[in-house]
Amino acid sequence: MAQKRIPEHIIQSAKEITGRPDHIDLPFFLFDADNALKKQKC
Repeated sequence: MAQKRIPEHIIQSAKEITGRPDHIDLPFFLFDADNALKKQKC
């Protein structure tokens, strides 16, 4: 089964969100940034 490719703008947004020191305290609002980055690294 082929993996879905995550669009680059999603990856960039996830990196920006996870780069903020308080991102863990923020509620889930658009997508799971940490999970998107994990999938991108696979």
